[in-house]
Amino acid sequence: MGRLEFRVFGDDLGKSRDALRQGYRVRGHEMREDLYLLGGDPARVFKLRDASALDLKRHVAREAAFDRWEAVGCVTLPATGADLAATFTGLPPFDPARVHDAEAVVAAFVHAGHRAIPVRKERTQYEAHGCLAEITRVSAGPGVTSWTVAIEGEDKAALEDLRQRLGLAAFQNVSYPQWLGALTHQQCH
Repeated sequence: MGRLEFRVFGDDLGKSRDALRQGYRVRGHEMREDLYLLGGDPARVFKLRDASALDLKRHVAREAAFDRWEAVGCVTLPATGADLAATFTGLPPFDPARVHDAEAVVAAFVHAGHRAIPVRKERTQYEAHGCLAEITRVSAGPGVTSWTVAIEGEDKAALEDLRQRLGLAAFQNVSYPQWLGALTHQQCH
C-alpha cells in the first residue's frame, strides 16, 4: 500500500527545522549521493543510491495534502539483466546474461531518454508522534542547494497534526522528481 509523504523545499524553512530539532528525538544522520533517472512514466521514479543499488518507487495516489509512495524494489549492483528484469518492469533493455554495474545501468537509462540528475543529501531523521520526519540539505549540481523538510508515515491524522505543528500547512507538497523537474526546466529557459 505504501507510505504517505509530505515534502517541501526552500530556504525559508527555518521555523520548521527549528521545531524538529528542538522538539523531537534524532533517529539518525546520513550523507549520500543519489542519481535520479527521470523520464518515461512520472509516477515511477528510478534512483541509483550511492552508485550501489537501483531503487524504484511508484507514486500510488494523492490523498489530501499527502502523496502515497510504494517501494517497488531495490537491486544491489552489479547485477545481471535477468535480476533487474525480475525486480522491475519498464526498464531499458539489458542483456539478461550480462552483469551490469552502475555505469552501465545509467548509460542504458540515458540512452533510453532518461535524465540522470545527481543529488547529494545530508539528512537528519527524527521520530515524531509515530511519524518519521527529516531535515535534509540537498545539492543538485553547481550552485543548486536547498533545504527540504519531509514527514512520512501510515497514519494520515497523525501526519496532518505534525504538518500543522511544524508550520507546513501553507506549503505545497513537492516530491523530489517534481523539484528536480522544475530545476531542469528553469535551467533550460
